[in-house]
Amino acid sequence: MTFGETHPAAVVAVDSRSETEYTGNEINDSSETARKPNMVPARSEGFSDRFQLSRNVATNSYSLTISNVTVTEPKLYICGIWESVFGKGTQLNVTSVNAGTVLIQSPGVVKVREGGTVLIQCVLESSNVNDIVDKFTVHWYNSHNNLTDKGIVLSLYTDGGVYRSRGFSDRFQLSRNVTTNSYSLTISNVKLTDSKLYICAIWGTVFGNGTQLNVTSADVPVLIQSPSVQRVTEGHTAWLWCTMSKARLEDTDVHWYRKLPGQDMEWVLKHRAGGSPEWGRGFTERFQSYRDTSNSSFTLTVTDVVHSDSAVYYCRVWGDIDGNGTQLIVTKMSRTPSYLAWLILAVVLGVLAVTGGIFLIRRRAFRNHPSHPPTETDHRSPGADYENVSMARDVPGSGGHQVDSNNTYMALQCPTQSIYGHLQADNKPPSRS
Repeated sequence: MTFGETHPAAVVAVDSRSETEYTGNEINDSSETARKPNMVPARSEGFSDRFQLSRNVATNSYSLTISNVTVTEPKLYICGIWESVFGKGTQLNVTSVNAGTVLIQSPGVVKVREGGTVLIQCVLESSNVNDIVDKFTVHWYNSHNNLTDKGIVLSLYTDGGVYRSRGFSDRFQLSRNVTTNSYSLTISNVKLTDSKLYICAIWGTVFGNGTQLNVTSADVPVLIQSPSVQRVTEGHTAWLWCTMSKARLEDTDVHWYRKLPGQDMEWVLKHRAGGSPEWGRGFTERFQSYRDTSNSSFTLTVTDVVHSDSAVYYCRVWGDIDGNGTQLIVTKMSRTPSYLAWLILAVVLGVLAVTGGIFLIRRRAFRNHPSHPPTETDHRSPGADYENVSMARDVPGSGGHQVDSNNTYMALQCPTQSIYGHLQADNKPPSRS
């Protein structure tokens, strides 16, 4: 950056509550001057009104503007809200207008899991072709606030010798590369305590822009969202799931965001561990967040969905670990019967038609079956048979003997069996032939 320029240094999504601007070594500062929400901007010692803070509702952003910058102000500026959500940081590097030699350091910010390896490089660029890395000793610092001999933590001398201050072991390897004219710092098997700002320098006057190393736990949460696409009809409820592994659901805050095509990410809500949801601007209680400890998942429900709810929704934990996203598609309610309704109606009508046809065929078959012609026996009543039997019992037989009662009983049985057999024949179903 050229000396004397005005430069907007940091921009981040806005929230209507508190916000703070931090430099690289102040994130853990709990002083009252560092955090005064919803008040006139507070400035800690050494920061004058050249540092102006503002917010823009139209762009939903915060801004830090530093005017008339000086070479003593190279720092990493990080914005933050709620003391838990931070921006990625902007490294401000101020050089003289007439500077002919610079160190270009990369990356500006790097995140590595515990146990991993990180490489930090500083490329030497100079208008003097004789400025080659093997001619100069390179020093490394951990703070912009202590760029003195006392602040040196690592050094690589021109003869190849290495200096390491207390606490820096051979996990920190220094090297130079004449081909790319660069210096390198390689940190292997990184630990959580290695999370620092690393700055390269030569001559004690030319500094790199710094690299902020953030080391995270080896057990970083993994978020898997499902379904990948959710289609819901207007007026219904959408259910979006976010399953988390390698972290305790009960101890983790979750944020939900949504992304519309061509627009920035929108903050929907935050659900603190053991707390209630807090909604972003423009979002109501139609959006609810739940925890399901039985399957270790967060759930976002959107009730009474409308077409404008269509977007890709993301869950987020630890400030920068996102799920894979769920696309919510809200469709309009159809006013005509659906294909399924037509199919069901056709099946019902078909069943009714088949049933009616079977009934008509059976009815016609009963009508066409011939009946048995009546006989004299059919017209005789059982009472007449009984009278005949009685008379037979009273009439004397030849030789003065009465008629045998067994013969009389047989005479009564025969007509009865004949009548029963005729009734059986009448009750038989008609033949299908």
